[in-house]
Amino acid sequence: MFHIAGSMMRRMLIDRTRRAGSEKHGGDQQRVDFIEAMQLPISGSADVELLDTALDRLEQIDPRLSRVVELRYFVGLSVPAVAAVLEVDKRTVYRDWTFAKTWLRREMEQ
Repeated sequence: MFHIAGSMMRRMLIDRTRRAGSEKHGGDQQRVDFIEAMQLPISGSADVELLDTALDRLEQIDPRLSRVVELRYFVGLSVPAVAAVLEVDKRTVYRDWTFAKTWLRREMEQ
């Protein structure tokens, strides 16, 4: 259930970002950024489409890492909640989260 929610939130954010860029839909207006509003760990200036592409690559490398990011970043679950959903130890989630954040930042800087 949370996997679906994470994927849906990710798709909704990508669609919203694309739509906001269109002049037809008010792309020149100032909006409160979703990433900043949610106080998420990836900067508010992050290119969400670039993040989506990087997450797709991460999923090819390790699907669990991608799920951890979706559940933490897009759904906003705590580490213990992610561990319960994925049925792994909290330490595994902490390790995966740390690795995934570092990997995504590096990918998005290139």
